[in-house]
Amino acid sequence: MTIVQDSGVAIDGSYYLESATGGTNTYVVPADGAEYYKPKQGDPVFGSHVFTDASSSGRPGVLFGMSDDGQDGYGIFIDTDHNNQWGIRTYSGRTRESPLAVGNNAPSANTWYFPAVDWGSDGSISITMYEYDGGAYTEFDSLSVSDNTRTGGKIGFFANNETCRWDGYDIDPNYLP
Repeated sequence: MTIVQDSGVAIDGSYYLESATGGTNTYVVPADGAEYYKPKQGDPVFGSHVFTDASSSGRPGVLFGMSDDGQDGYGIFIDTDHNNQWGIRTYSGRTRESPLAVGNNAPSANTWYFPAVDWGSDGSISITMYEYDGGAYTEFDSLSVSDNTRTGGKIGFFANNETCRWDGYDIDPNYLP
């Protein structure tokens, strides 16, 4: 799969999606007219498998509730380099805002994670972060926040700096990775 970002840099990989752009911010949000899932408040639990290489400073994330132009929405970030934390923040004009909430446990590099998002119809956002231990996903941490800035929109992915990978996007009311 090859995707070209706004600046014309090709993103290529053997995973569902891989970004190895180095030193840049990459956002991938489906274009209008494409067949894609647009979650909204009250929808079933959804999420994506996310990985950061141990040797990189990549900070991958999963976007949801993104505006039609892909500029505004929510982002779940996993930072194993600078702040060694994970959490949720809003994006405004593709500028990341201060986190709305951060988890209690520090994520590790070279690890697959699965943030499962439960976006309540009342604006509550509960995220259970699962960590892959080589045999199965186990619950790693969780957080909750209430925010009605966005009530629906596109899904997407972002990478800040180095190699980040995503492998599958799951939508299932009874999902456990």
